[in-house]
Amino acid sequence: MASFAVRGRVINTGNIVAEVFMYDDALINVADGRITSLITDTVQIESFLASYPGELINLKPQEFLMPGMIDTHVHAPQYQFTGTATDLPLMEWLPHDTIPA
Repeated sequence: MASFAVRGRVINTGNIVAEVFMYDDALINVADGRITSLITDTVQIESFLASYPGELINLKPQEFLMPGMIDTHVHAPQYQFTGTATDLPLMEWLPHDTIPA
């Protein structure tokens, strides 16, 4: 599988719940289907690209990358409970935590 890199705005999460970072100029390198690096320093990005042989994808100003494979939507009853019980399916969580009988 070929390698490629994506440069542009990146939104990334940290190790702490609700910790979010936004980088206006970042580079994500992908090799063999896996992210191998995230570079957020412009000088380091330019140094990396000077010898990078793979494909480079430049994001447009209105585009950004963010982690996938996460639940990025919220149902109205969940607003006041954002960040809690995210391990439960909605139909188990609703009667137990938001609208108990």
